[in-house]
Amino acid sequence: MKALSDKKKRVFLKNLTIVLSIFSLSVFVSVCILVSVINSSERSRRLEAKKFAYICASNIERIFGQTFLINEAIAEFVQKDEGDSKNFEDFARRLLHEHLIADCVQLAPNGVISQVVPQGENEKLVGFDIFSDKERASEAERSRDLGIALVAGPYSISQNAKVIEARLPLFSDIWKTNFWGFVNVVVRVSKIFEGVDFLTISDKGFLYSVYKTDGRGSSFPIWGVDFNSLKNPIITDISIQNSSWKLALSPDGQWFDGRFVLLVSLLLLLLVFFSTAFSILVLKFLAVPKNNNVLGIDPTTGLYSRELAIFVLSKEIEYAARNDSRVAICRVFIDSKDEKHVSALVEKLLSSVRAEDIISRFGDSEFVVIFRGKNTGTNYQSMLERIRALFKNDDVYVGFSAYPVDGKTLEDLLKKADKI
Repeated sequence: MKALSDKKKRVFLKNLTIVLSIFSLSVFVSVCILVSVINSSERSRRLEAKKFAYICASNIERIFGQTFLINEAIAEFVQKDEGDSKNFEDFARRLLHEHLIADCVQLAPNGVISQVVPQGENEKLVGFDIFSDKERASEAERSRDLGIALVAGPYSISQNAKVIEARLPLFSDIWKTNFWGFVNVVVRVSKIFEGVDFLTISDKGFLYSVYKTDGRGSSFPIWGVDFNSLKNPIITDISIQNSSWKLALSPDGQWFDGRFVLLVSLLLLLLVFFSTAFSILVLKFLAVPKNNNVLGIDPTTGLYSRELAIFVLSKEIEYAARNDSRVAICRVFIDSKDEKHVSALVEKLLSSVRAEDIISRFGDSEFVVIFRGKNTGTNYQSMLERIRALFKNDDVYVGFSAYPVDGKTLEDLLKKADKI
């Protein structure tokens, strides 16, 4: 009894090891698939973000390209007229009409605003010294000292309004040593970004931040959300003259599609469950003791035994009698004592019949095929010819009979099929 108990324990531990191994493998494969799905979803989302960021950055660059066209045109006009032209206002108005993005144009000799177009509320800016303003002085000095055009700001002009200034320094000599002043083109921040397709970005579930850096690690927000609130954002440079602007983009949530990943996770969980359950069922099936003699299976070929075939054929004849249908048999005699040769011929026989037909071993060299054709129109003749053609080069003899044409009892059908 103890030996039997030890054997059961060993079998139990072996089966447990197999089940745990399959479970672990299923979990490992599922995790790999899930990670791959998440990475693929994130890559797709990042590519989409890069596309939107590129489009928006290009639109911002286009807007400032138009702005600097105004600067250059005003600068050329001023230089030709030595900075003192009565026609300046008319010329500036025509430019502003052609380029609707700009709010106003300023002339600032030595950094002091002397003319503004259009006037109206802007008249109060006349006499304003840019170099004396804390907000503007640093960028104004950089533009003057380096002799470069740049985008300055944003600067607050009221509680809810901010502006960007496209600032172009002018010099009275070609060596840029004699500073004349600035040509400023002022644009409201809101007007700049109304011309950029940020609404589409928001509709797609993205957050964005436009900001500029000063080269010393500091950043200044211009439009959108706070940069620090973005999660692992896509960052795109915005090419604006001598200014370092950037556009950062990230999803309002995770980079991957959460609903799709959840669905895949549930499917993979089911995969783990069913693979583990299937392994348990298989092990239970394999543990059932098998007795081929009891089951009526020939141990050598795995075919039905004579007894089981007679039982099945009897039931098929009873069914045919009740339902006025047909059933047929084919007796195959193999003239060989070599078991390997017999097995090879049996394989050929198996390949020639339908899945629903039954092959049994009636004796050492005799096999019976039961054609389970319930339909009265079943073409048994074609099946018989196919089998005979299969064995035309072998020492095999084939007999055939069908119910009720060749007999109405099992014995009659076997006798009829025995006549070669």
